[in-house]
Order: sequence, then C-alpha cells, then structure tokens
Amino acid sequence: MSFVTLDAHNLGVTIGAPMVPLVGLVLLIVGLVELTRSQKQQPPAPPGYPGQTPHTAQPGSPYPQAPAAYGHQAPPGYAPYAPIPSGAPYPPPPGHFPPSRPKPRGTGLMITGAVILGLSLVGGVVRAADSSEASSGRQPGHLDPAPTLSIGQCVADSDFANRDPKPTDCSNPSAVMELVSRGGANADCPDGRGRDDTDYATLFWDNETMCFAANLQGGYCYAVNTTDPSESPFTLELCSDPRATVKVVQRLDGTTDAAQCPSRTKPVSYKQPARLYCLKPAH
Repeated sequence: MSFVTLDAHNLGVTIGAPMVPLVGLVLLIVGLVELTRSQKQQPPAPPGYPGQTPHTAQPGSPYPQAPAAYGHQAPPGYAPYAPIPSGAPYPPPPGHFPPSRPKPRGTGLMITGAVILGLSLVGGVVRAADSSEASSGRQPGHLDPAPTLSIGQCVADSDFANRDPKPTDCSNPSAVMELVSRGGANADCPDGRGRDDTDYATLFWDNETMCFAANLQGGYCYAVNTTDPSESPFTLELCSDPRATVKVVQRLDGTTDAAQCPSRTKPVSYKQPARLYCLKPAH
C-alpha cells in the first residue's frame, strides 16, 4: 500500500483551487445584480430632449395648439415654408446640452468575474489533462505494481526496457540484467550509493528499489545505452550490426581483479556479485 503526502504547497493548491471559480461566479452574480438595479434607477430625461414626449398644450390651456396646416402656407409670392414635423421634440436651448445619464454599475464586476471564472475553468482542464497523462504514463525506472522477482534472477533486455522485469534464464544472451539487491524506496545499491548515483541499473516504485548488475555472455556483442533511461542499459546485437558497441571478450565470475583481463581490453567489474568483464569495441 502506498501513501501520498501533501506538502504545504500542494495542500494550498488543493484547498484554494475550488475557491477561484467560486470567487469568479460570485463577482459575476453581484455585477449582474448591480447592473439590473442601476438600469431600474435611471432618472428620466427632462421634457423636450430627444427621445422624450414633446410638450403639447393641455386641454383648457390659454395657448392653443398651432393649426394642423401651420407651416404649410406662405404669403402670396413666396415659396411654401418647409413643413414642421408633427410631434417633433423641441431642441435644447442654445448653449445647453442634455444631461448625461449615469453609467450603469456592475459592468466591471461582471467582466472581472467572467475572466476569473473562464481562467479557472481553463486551468482546471489543463490540470485534469496533466493528471491524466501522469497517471497513464510511467516515469523512467518507475514501476506501478511490485514485480515478482528474486535476487539472482535475470531479466531480458526488452522486458527491462518495458519496465516489466520477468524472470528469464540467465544463460540466455538476451537476459542482460541480473537482480542483485532490493530494498525500500530510499535503499542503497551494493556499492553504497543511492539510485541516482549508483553504477548499478535500477528500477523503483513507491516503496521499493531494485538494483541490477550486467549479465553479459562471453563472445557476444551488445549495444550500450548510457543516455536514454527508457531503454535497457545493454541490448543484445549481432556483432556485425552497426548498433553493437562492445564485444565481451571474457567474463570472469568471483573476481574483480582487472589484471586478469587480456591486454587491449577494458576491464569492468562489480563488487556484488563479484564479476569481471573484459571488453573491446565491437567494430
């Protein structure tokens, strides 16, 4: 069973993330309410300004309305006057302008709330995508289930690359890795160093670490990988294949004495299990 520990940052994100869209929603609602109130409270414009009902004489007023034909007759010899539109509003007096209507309130709150709400929704989608990708993909060297593998058993290069260490006959030239130790999440390998510094190849998961030594066979060639953690450190190749890097001239178990290697070979050894390889370039 594995446990997830939240640090202060993750705890703050976990608690605060749901509050951001809530704040945006509250601002949006408050802005909408304020806008509705301000529209209801708009004062009417003074009579006579555009958009308002024009002044007309009331019944019983001593000032009668102009006859309907007013503006359509002219003295003899003159062109007819331009007609005055019926019901046209009076223009404001010279030098006066209609009073400005107050701006509606709440627009700023609505915009701010909409922006916060939109950004929080986009952030939620991104976090969900990242979480889904992280849960579906495996980190290099990381195993989700604890594998069934005992110390001394070997793993094929393809299974090691797939992070699926299944037992394989150690005499098989493709069984390039041998399990030499396993311990807790922060366990050291046999050279006394952790999984980030050790010369042993490692596979690990939440509560366990496995350390592997090379299990190479004399007379065979292998490609050596030191850069891509998603691949096996060694891959069996034909000696004629350009991908082949080294050839195992000799393998000596039970010793780490480099002097036992023939000349013009490079000695590579492990302390546990005591093992010495004498290597030369494949080409």
